[in-house]
Amino acid sequence: AALDVPTDRLVATITALPNNGRVTLPGGAGVAAGQTLTAQQLTTLLFTPTPGLFSRVSTLAFSVADPAGNVGTGTAAFSIGPNLSNPGTAEGDVHLVTYDGLRYNFNAVGWFVLTRSTVPGNTFEIDIQTASDATISAVSVTTEVVARIGSDIVSFAVGRDSLLWINGMPAGAGPALQPLSGGQLLHRAPFEYQLIWNTGEVVTLTDRGHNIDVAVALPVTAAAGSVQGLLGGNTGSATNFLLPDGSAVPW
Repeated sequence: AALDVPTDRLVATITALPNNGRVTLPGGAGVAAGQTLTAQQLTTLLFTPTPGLFSRVSTLAFSVADPAGNVGTGTAAFSIGPNLSNPGTAEGDVHLVTYDGLRYNFNAVGWFVLTRSTVPGNTFEIDIQTASDATISAVSVTTEVVARIGSDIVSFAVGRDSLLWINGMPAGAGPALQPLSGGQLLHRAPFEYQLIWNTGEVVTLTDRGHNIDVAVALPVTAAAGSVQGLLGGNTGSATNFLLPDGSAVPW
């Protein structure tokens, strides 16, 4: 292998720093772009997120060289999760929790708007397809999730060769961090993905085998009524769902 030498003879160079926090050595000294480190120092770097920053992913990039001049490169993604003060979820068969904490079961079958922005110019939208559960036909489960993020369409579906499709094409597992026209796609774990919109929305999707669980977090700046769909309007549970005459659906 090109870098098959003792690690104490390798030299690492930081080529790019994340923009959502600070990278330091264990003693607290900051790390700068262009700085050289030992391989041991590279493995002990610490990341401190920027206070008050949510729903952001950025990358540390580095190169590693051996005494013969062979060079390898690598990256590490640093993710700051969403502010989870107002999550909306659709889990299991299908148990929904709106942004305002209203809980209800949804056993219809078909395509539905889980949530989408009502703000002009904001393309944030998530649709779900539900189907009857294979063992209990009286309930439904989410079998496909389609998200619009900028001009890109990202879908996740159980029962097909590739869980992840991007713009109508199978995408395999995808890289750990993939840029999209309106944000980023993060592959967090073997069965978990996260979509992060530039406008601050974050969606976490978990493949459960026969269904997909979805958790949606809005940015802390989201105004009342800035979204609509099965997860409500972020307006307060009493007015989550309105009849055509403007009155609230009784629960």
